[in-house]
Amino acid sequence: MMNLREIALTSPFAAILVSFGLILGAFATDRYVSAEKDYGSGPNGEVKDGDLLYDTIQSAITAAKTGETVWVKDGFVCETGGTSTKKNGFVCRVVIDKAITLRSQSGEGRSGNPPIIKGDWANPDATCMDEAVGSGARRPLYVSVAATVLGFVIERGAAHTLNSDYSDYGGGGISGKLGTIEKCVIRNCYSGYGGGVHSPASSTERLTLVDCVISNNVAQYRGDGAWGALTLKNCLVSGNGYDPNTAKKKGSGGVSGKSDTVRILVEGCVISNNTTVGSGGGATWANISKGSCIVGNTASTSGGGANSSTLNDTEVCLNKVTNTHASGGAGGGLLSCVATNCVISGNTAQIGGGVSGGTTVNCYLANNRGRGHGGGVCLTSTANLCIGCTVVSNTAVQWGGGLYVSVDKAAFYNCLVAWNVQDANSGIGASGVCGEWTSAASTRKYARLVNCTVVSNWFNSGTNSRAGTSQCDLVNTIVWGNLNANGRASNADATRSAVNSCAPELSDTTKYPGCITSDPKFRRGCVYQIGPRSPRRATGAILTDDAVFSSMQKDIDGNPRFGEKDGVTTIDMGCCQYAPFGLMMLVK
Repeated sequence: MMNLREIALTSPFAAILVSFGLILGAFATDRYVSAEKDYGSGPNGEVKDGDLLYDTIQSAITAAKTGETVWVKDGFVCETGGTSTKKNGFVCRVVIDKAITLRSQSGEGRSGNPPIIKGDWANPDATCMDEAVGSGARRPLYVSVAATVLGFVIERGAAHTLNSDYSDYGGGGISGKLGTIEKCVIRNCYSGYGGGVHSPASSTERLTLVDCVISNNVAQYRGDGAWGALTLKNCLVSGNGYDPNTAKKKGSGGVSGKSDTVRILVEGCVISNNTTVGSGGGATWANISKGSCIVGNTASTSGGGANSSTLNDTEVCLNKVTNTHASGGAGGGLLSCVATNCVISGNTAQIGGGVSGGTTVNCYLANNRGRGHGGGVCLTSTANLCIGCTVVSNTAVQWGGGLYVSVDKAAFYNCLVAWNVQDANSGIGASGVCGEWTSAASTRKYARLVNCTVVSNWFNSGTNSRAGTSQCDLVNTIVWGNLNANGRASNADATRSAVNSCAPELSDTTKYPGCITSDPKFRRGCVYQIGPRSPRRATGAILTDDAVFSSMQKDIDGNPRFGEKDGVTTIDMGCCQYAPFGLMMLVK
């Protein structure tokens, strides 16, 4: 019996294999680019017989066929030539219009000596965006097909005129669709939309960037770093936005989608130290997930970290809004976002240091600061929700160190509010949770707390200060152990309504049915978990007409939210359902 090697060497089989190899070779020819045509297919880049050599990137791309690879020698600089045909509105240095791979010798553009594709500024000596864009400007790279670009620096490009607002014309560094850009650096580029990267395509025709660095780019309108129907994976988007010499500049600093329905997708990325004179210092119209981090971004008007975005498994830290107007400057971390399983910490704004508006679910909010109201969270609409969140160690100068509402009946469910502080002396605010006080009682706004625990909040100063809650409606909520500046107990003040809740001030059982004023008997060593002898066990009200309440399947520790007694569904007061000690997760 012949073995496989003998079969392969038998004449008919050999002929077939040789023919097949020739066919593959015809469709997989590599091409090599270097200034002196001294780079080829050798193991160290030596030129070998039969290598196809070129001295410009565009000439090699023009000659290449679908599926081929164009290799560019490390250190090569492309800064002359380009197409005479406008692509996506502007002249480009390099155009890829076939499904090929354009890659550097090392395959790494973020370190070493990668090849560079340079665009042109309208004025080579430009010091601001107005001088960089316009007649004579050139974009470094345009990709119109499912090609791959690997290991380049894309820099000093421009692609817009300041007297036009055409969102389909942009991308000072790269514009395109369908392609994949890997391990590249896009820097020092200018445009109207997408200073660094731009995709005008639909949500099904996305340009994808993987392991790239997008830095020091500026856009006039939106998306200093990147804009449009893009997907970013494991990228660093840093230092983009805000040209102080360009008064017209108003775009978002880091990344921005094309619209609320065509969003930029961000996975596992760091968006840091971007700045905008508008809203959304880090991101606008973005879906952000998979361990991303939004840190150190700044917005002038609102949304220091992100605006009108959806976030999951993301850290939002140390962002800020610089607007100090009493009625503006909202959302140091997030503005009008939907955030789930996120850490939101160290952010600053006038209103809503951590979060303003939107919906926040199962998030940890700590060390945020409101220069006015709402250190941790500010809810601005009854459609806004805060569910299952831990809100600790936040500060507001005026009202609501932890939570604040500016609209009546905005609601918090299943939240722990602890160790928050209100700085200023105010007889109408509260360091834990606060509604909005007005001189006319009929126009005051009350926060609605359902199965929350408000504990160990305090004031820094003032004899009339309120530490726990003020202007609130309480359902199944514990307010206990809060202290004013004199060290005296100050828990549930100015309560409009309370049902099946616990606070020393809820002694009028006619006005506050089902309420208890005695010690909730938290578990020893814990400030919020009720112990086995607590009178708060199975004493909460079941709300049959509240869809959010009915959907709460887990308490703040991840244990089942509802219990059962004698065949009847029950719920405990507070944010934590009683469970045996081994199942509890203690606050450290």
